[in-house]
Amino acid sequence: MNQAVASEDSGSVSHSVCKLITALGEHSTQYLAAHLNETNVQKFMEVALGYTGFPGWYGIDEEESEMVLPFWYLLEEALLDADYVGDQNGELWGVAKAIYLQLVRILQRKVTWPAEPGWAKDQRDKFSNYRRDVGDALINAYYVLRDEMLRELVEPLVERLANEPVDWECVEATLHNIKAIQEALPVDPNPSLATLFGPRVLGRLPRAGTHRPVRARGHPLETTAIAWVLKLPPTAQLWPSRVPTRERVRAYYWTLSAMSSPRLKSPPYAEMQPGR
Repeated sequence: MNQAVASEDSGSVSHSVCKLITALGEHSTQYLAAHLNETNVQKFMEVALGYTGFPGWYGIDEEESEMVLPFWYLLEEALLDADYVGDQNGELWGVAKAIYLQLVRILQRKVTWPAEPGWAKDQRDKFSNYRRDVGDALINAYYVLRDEMLRELVEPLVERLANEPVDWECVEATLHNIKAIQEALPVDPNPSLATLFGPRVLGRLPRAGTHRPVRARGHPLETTAIAWVLKLPPTAQLWPSRVPTRERVRAYYWTLSAMSSPRLKSPPYAEMQPGR
């Protein structure tokens, strides 16, 4: 596997090894979850992560990365059934979180569109379908990582938007991944979400101009912001008190601005508006 990844060789041998690894992993999740701190299991995880992050774009350069995605769902189920689940000081839970944090970083790279793809329609469609499948794996990762995953997505996004030139393809990939876990996001006020919906992220996203990688994907953050705000009870404090008042006011502004976007006045978003 290491040789195939290093040489970016998606040949028949590598493809067969990936199938074998995936089948073995899917039938051994209970064992793997119970022995995450063992050397052989950790090596297995390295191979699974390696194939998940196989170099190139899925459907164009390689076919391996998609095959491994169901394994991460099954492993997450096994982890949540394990005796050590949620033990923040436990070694096994710490290893599990480290594995899924690495998975999130790998999938961030894998869902990023190239700047100028020049792909045929069937290739674009195939990559789009792959991105939807990645979304399912990201939800599984969120149930393991929770706030740590939100920080992993939001904090680099703030930095990317603050520095010119902005890598809009990378920004769009992060927004895609946040949108993918929308249904699992916490209802309570959350510092990462306050940052996400504030002036340093939502306030810096283009609503016009030439930044197609963000605009062409439907500005998914707007819908996520609305869904989060409308889930909160009427008396909830949306932004923690430690967030400066000026920041909170601007965050409100940008969330309300998103809710008034003309794109969201038509289905399927219209029914999400207040008073409906």
